[in-house]
Amino acid sequence: MGVKHIVCYSGGVSSALVGAMVLKKYGYKNTIWLNHVVNAEPKDVERFEKEFAEYHNMFITYANADESKYPGLTPYSVAKVRKCFQNGPNRILCTAILKTEPFYKWLKENYEEGDVIYYGFDSNETNRIQRRSSILASSGYKSDYPLAFWPNPLDETYLDEIGIKKPMQYQVFKHANCRGCIKGKLQHWLCVYVHDRETYDKFAELEEQIGYTIQRDKSLNELRSYFDEVVKTGIEITEHKESASFWAEVKKQLEYKKMGQKSLSSFWTKEETEETKPCECLI
Repeated sequence: MGVKHIVCYSGGVSSALVGAMVLKKYGYKNTIWLNHVVNAEPKDVERFEKEFAEYHNMFITYANADESKYPGLTPYSVAKVRKCFQNGPNRILCTAILKTEPFYKWLKENYEEGDVIYYGFDSNETNRIQRRSSILASSGYKSDYPLAFWPNPLDETYLDEIGIKKPMQYQVFKHANCRGCIKGKLQHWLCVYVHDRETYDKFAELEEQIGYTIQRDKSLNELRSYFDEVVKTGIEITEHKESASFWAEVKKQLEYKKMGQKSLSSFWTKEETEETKPCECLI
């Protein structure tokens, strides 16, 4: 096969564009689109990744976790089996088990010297590029970032040209992540509360069962009344407004004295209002 060009094909728009760019440059014989089955992504994300692959006549290669250990291959099943959401600082279990470990296992079995791994980070994500390239290089893997470094990178207009609609997930959420992301901050879980109550309720119940919370010091059940107050402001509940600006707008419109025991302002620390980062194959 020669040098393999391995695209981390996640189901998001950026990784899809990179997949098309790498395929055009290196051809079918040398290109691999590598994905993971994570059954918490909205069905429309799955629709997008399959339509995009079919249009390009590409086979998707999967590196999956052991479903016999984690039924359904979801963040929910991982947390339920392991009875926690993360194990150590910055080690989110669902990412580690469903993506990182299968990814490294696949690389160990398939990567050869000279192969290149591609990500959909763009020129505005220099910190992520530096971190990812450093992590991969320390393990002997080469990486590249076409949206940031290649000339004339594709953009979303390419989807219009080929007649494929991006996932509806983007109407509310910034990334094609799982609906109910354990890495998600306060704004993400507010969006889940408003737009996918079934998922919110499911994780709220799981928090009670295992005795740990996804947010730092408050449960999803405790957040319900505060989220209800945010909804009453009439502000559009979306991830597309930068987190600090979103919460500043909320603060202006809330009448704190009518909120009961605590002011919602006590919940807005820097950590809690950081924007949700897209899930990756490595942590």
